[in-house]
Amino acid sequence: MNEIVSGRRLGPFILLTDGEGLRHAVRANAIVALSDADDQLGTTTIQLPGGRALLILVPFEDVLAWVS
Repeated sequence: MNEIVSGRRLGPFILLTDGEGLRHAVRANAIVALSDADDQLGTTTIQLPGGRALLILVPFEDVLAWVS
């Protein structure tokens, strides 16, 4: 699972940056599901089509704001 350290909304895309500095653009409407990834509520899992998942090192509420 890729670990994403930051992200932001950019038009129809969510621009994500992973721990190695690589950027990924995902269409907001391509996200199948969001969920808390830990008990401390500091990370979020994004589910993409095809079963691919991304671990976002950002709280659920922040990621939900990117998608909305």
